[in-house]
Amino acid sequence: SGSVTLDAGQFAYVPDCYLTKLTNGRCFLIICGDRMSDDYDTNVYEISRGTIRECATLFNTQVVSGNITPTEWEMGVRLDLLGTYMGIVMYNLSSSGEFTRTEDYYSINSNYALEIINPLPVIIENEPTTLPVGERIYIIGTNNTDTIYFQIEGTSQYGTIQFTREPGEWSFGIMIDGIPESEYFKSLPYAG
Repeated sequence: SGSVTLDAGQFAYVPDCYLTKLTNGRCFLIICGDRMSDDYDTNVYEISRGTIRECATLFNTQVVSGNITPTEWEMGVRLDLLGTYMGIVMYNLSSSGEFTRTEDYYSINSNYALEIINPLPVIIENEPTTLPVGERIYIIGTNNTDTIYFQIEGTSQYGTIQFTREPGEWSFGIMIDGIPESEYFKSLPYAG
């Protein structure tokens, strides 16, 4: 009996809340909040014997409705490479309330074609090559570490782009073959 108050932070709005009970009997409250303009965070709290304890926060991550079980959660993660995209990836919720990513591949469903303005070094069918000026590609996935997966517009041809990130906590953008990404594309759909 009684009530417990929870300060989950300040959000522009809270689109989703979930309550899940694991087979071990532990109960968790999962709150997805939008800080501003699609900057989502997901917070996990354990509810036990009239108390609420914060367990974890996933920044720039939100629950994606559709593929959820008490321990398996499909999440959308904000990714900033060749633009801003929502990458879909699976997470496990542990018995202690921690989310752990279960795969390295983030699936991206983008309808924004990137137009190439300088020959772009890529790998197609395990062979290094370049895509010519004027070619257009769609980003379809990434490992968010060093590889972007793409499809060439109007074809069933797929390939990868190898990239690096600029060192530093506040660096933005990626490098392809040592050159800033913006040197290869007419425009990049970054948010904000």
